[in-house]
Amino acid sequence: MYEVGMEIEAWCGQCKVDRRCAVAAMNPDGTIDRVTCTYCSTSRNYRPAQGIRNQSHAEIIVEEDHLKALIRSVVREEMETARSPIADKWIGGKLILRAGKPGVLDKEVAIDVFFHKIVMVRDRLRVLEQQLNSNEKLSDPEKLQMQQYITRCYGTLTTFNVLFKDQKDQFVGQKSE
Repeated sequence: MYEVGMEIEAWCGQCKVDRRCAVAAMNPDGTIDRVTCTYCSTSRNYRPAQGIRNQSHAEIIVEEDHLKALIRSVVREEMETARSPIADKWIGGKLILRAGKPGVLDKEVAIDVFFHKIVMVRDRLRVLEQQLNSNEKLSDPEKLQMQQYITRCYGTLTTFNVLFKDQKDQFVGQKSE
């Protein structure tokens, strides 16, 4: 039913609210072991969403911070760009980081989780681009200069295009003329 990379609603101990989280690891029995919050990017042991239980409407008091976090979460989900699927050959794979220094343990990361973080970087760059272009305080030359930096960031990230299933989802840097 659940699989690594799938997004679910879970409790984020860092944000202290229910959040969209990516499944980061599964237990052998098929239950969720760890999740990564898509908002703050912290990885935690899975805790089901807390929700609001056993309260009448009159008893519900929402703290301002919780309300802001909830609104941000809803807006983010509604404005979220189309999901980008990972290339089939990478599903279930592991990224192994091996230090060049003897005695340092290897670090393993599920490729699905790593891919999800790359997609989040891409989506955040897109939001930055939108905010930049709609900013009324910046002049057109300033916007152009900032846009060039963002384009260079996309170019730097083209290394990860091999992970994307669909070419339309890949990073595109500055095109040569």
